[in-house]
Amino acid sequence: MTAWDIAAYAVAVLCLAVAAAVWIAAGAVRRTAAQMLRSAERLDREAAETLAEWRQLADDGREAIGACRRILSGGEALAEGGRALGEAARRAAVTAAEVADAWRERMVGRWEADAGLHADGGARGPDWQSIGWGLWQAWRQRGVSAASDAASQEPSASETSVPGEDRR
Repeated sequence: MTAWDIAAYAVAVLCLAVAAAVWIAAGAVRRTAAQMLRSAERLDREAAETLAEWRQLADDGREAIGACRRILSGGEALAEGGRALGEAARRAAVTAAEVADAWRERMVGRWEADAGLHADGGARGPDWQSIGWGLWQAWRQRGVSAASDAASQEPSASETSVPGEDRR
């Protein structure tokens, strides 16, 4: 065997060793690539799940914000209704006070007139029949005027009668 034969065998063995190393390295690269592919697929699934969870969270947040808006809108409407109710109660109280004052003035005038009509000249207090009759006539007058036009309404004989007058 000559030196050339030995060199040829050495080159052949070296080529086989390099081929084996390349083949082993290729297998390692293939395994690493497969492992990286599996990791990428796992990350893709996890990212999709996380994205779905975030979307669900965003939807829940939108629903919560909508519910809060509806609650605040309802609270605002409730407050406005309460304000309107308070204003109506105030107006009713003012009107009731005015009506009571007007009736007091009207009744005081009648009591003073009735006190002068007593035969013995003594003040005997209010004539409750006259007061009741006056209230009845005023209530009927109000109902009649509310039901018809005030300008074309002519008072009837029953509405123009004097309280306490006998109607037989």
